[in-house]
Amino acid sequence: MDKAIREFLTREIRLKKYSLAPLDILLIIGTAVAGAFLRESVAAYLPVETGEAGLAMLNRLKLLSMIFDVFLAVLMMDIVTGMTGNKIKGFLAYGVMLLLPVLAAGSAMWGTGDQAYVFFALLSISYTLKGKGNLGLCSLGVSIFLNANGLFLLPVFLGLYFKKEVKAAAFLAPLAGIAGNRLSAAGILPIRLPMLQAEGLLMEGRKETLLSYNYPNIYQIFGTDKFVTEYSQAALCFVICLGVIIGVLTALNNKPLTKERLVGLFVLSAMVLPYFAPFMNERSGMIADVAAVLLGFVMFRKFYVPLVQVIISYVAYSAYFRGESVMPMALAAAASLLLIMDLIREEA
Repeated sequence: MDKAIREFLTREIRLKKYSLAPLDILLIIGTAVAGAFLRESVAAYLPVETGEAGLAMLNRLKLLSMIFDVFLAVLMMDIVTGMTGNKIKGFLAYGVMLLLPVLAAGSAMWGTGDQAYVFFALLSISYTLKGKGNLGLCSLGVSIFLNANGLFLLPVFLGLYFKKEVKAAAFLAPLAGIAGNRLSAAGILPIRLPMLQAEGLLMEGRKETLLSYNYPNIYQIFGTDKFVTEYSQAALCFVICLGVIIGVLTALNNKPLTKERLVGLFVLSAMVLPYFAPFMNERSGMIADVAAVLLGFVMFRKFYVPLVQVIISYVAYSAYFRGESVMPMALAAAASLLLIMDLIREEA
């Protein structure tokens, strides 16, 4: 009887490119249930005081975010399994994504729908790793439309264009994405994104305009409330130039552009740009968090990167939720800079 049960639990069923045993399916379902309970325990938290209409919108966005948490986990499992050829690593990546603190807090506590734009950002990476960079840019355009933070991945695609890996016409997608995002934010576009409305509610609760809203970037070292207008204008120009430089250096580097190195470049870009960009908020590292998890699974010697990156992001979260940071924000910013320098050394 025991032998029959074991054979049943381990007998693999072929589903397209996957071979899944009942034990694997139980693991997938069990991890999803654990992730659901984790989110349910904090779902009652509201990031802002709001009326009934605002409360209903935030609750819908929380539900949407939780659904996209599952999509993110499944997509991560697909990428990791495809790159490593290891089903166990794919399952572990799936579980890590569902239990990742920054994603759990993002979907159950913030209620801003960030997971939707992060999903399309990760999908753009997935397409690119499969040699479909043009489709990757289209997916990135959707990500940017939902949240301008999707732009953090654009410099890598610029480098791929210089290497003739993607077509110039494909860049119309991210351009349309940022235009649609800005027009929707201004109320000109008839499509009113609830994500932008939720972000507006959060911004209304900010007491003053700062160069960084608890995000551990360079302004936490130099001061977030000094010369805001002057620094922000200069910083925007600098970040644009920095993005072009990343793209050019990606194209000029003679190292083979392997899939693993491509993932590293995406992580680096997603970390560098918000580090120098003004007006970043606590959740601006979410693309870097997810991309770093991917890097850790496809290059196990780099597994410290997602560990450190997620801790840094959660320091930013805690500064908002607790009203104070669990560690000096300047120290977290210095740790982030060291991590960026380590990635630059790797890719140079």
